[in-house]
Amino acid sequence: HGIGPALLVTACRAYFRAAAKADEEIEHAVARVNDLMAADLPMGRFVTAAVCTLDPRTHLLRLYSAGHGPQLFFTAHSISVDHFHADDLPLGVEVPMHVGVAREFRCEPGDSLVLTTDGFFEWANPDSEAYGTARLRDFLPVHHKLEPIEFIKALHDDVVRFSRGTKQADDLTAVVIKR
Repeated sequence: HGIGPALLVTACRAYFRAAAKADEEIEHAVARVNDLMAADLPMGRFVTAAVCTLDPRTHLLRLYSAGHGPQLFFTAHSISVDHFHADDLPLGVEVPMHVGVAREFRCEPGDSLVLTTDGFFEWANPDSEAYGTARLRDFLPVHHKLEPIEFIKALHDDVVRFSRGTKQADDLTAVVIKR
């Protein structure tokens, strides 16, 4: 997206590092970062963010989304995918932000959290058909045994194949957290 958005993301990352406290719920950090970002953002601009914490002892993952979606959680024992939309507005839209409660997942062996930017599911083929979130949800159970880096490469390859040569219109970023 260019230098301007890159600087905003850098500021957002720095704010989260400064605002996050180990003994505090992530929702409070999201609200503080929202207020800081709102002071920095020009009118009509915003930042989406999916924020999570993972306790390595209990394998409890807490996830809160400010305007970012979809978020997909794959449960290995049932081979099922839960699909979640954003919990709140993007950062910088509303001050003060009235945050809700983060989602919680107990990560069992083989479970995965998958976050992507809209560049994946909005990439269209020559018929103007987008890859879509349904294909993304269907992709996960078929490829869940891959390691995260391999999963992301396979997803990228699948979207490129689907696009049949159309130009990439948006950034492609994916994060996979797998136990």
